[in-house]
Amino acid sequence: MAGRVDAVSAQPLKEALKQLVSSERNRFVIDLAEVSFVDSSGLIVLISLFKLVREHNGTMALASPGTQIRVALAQTCLDQLFPIYADTAAALDAFK
Repeated sequence: MAGRVDAVSAQPLKEALKQLVSSERNRFVIDLAEVSFVDSSGLIVLISLFKLVREHNGTMALASPGTQIRVALAQTCLDQLFPIYADTAAALDAFK
């Protein structure tokens, strides 16, 4: 993911991510290093993906969230829902 995840980009992103989830592909690390901004629409995308992944008996983690994203996750208590890692490598290691 890159750029802004907001009302404009959320729906196409949600559809693209939904197509990736299957019973064979059910472990995801969402790298947020290149995401500069996320609003409530973007958070809904993450929640929707999380629910879909769980329905396929999978797991999902977030990696490299910037300050604005960390604040948004904390203010909505989503930091309690998502495993959050400093970088993608740490998130991938946690899946082992």
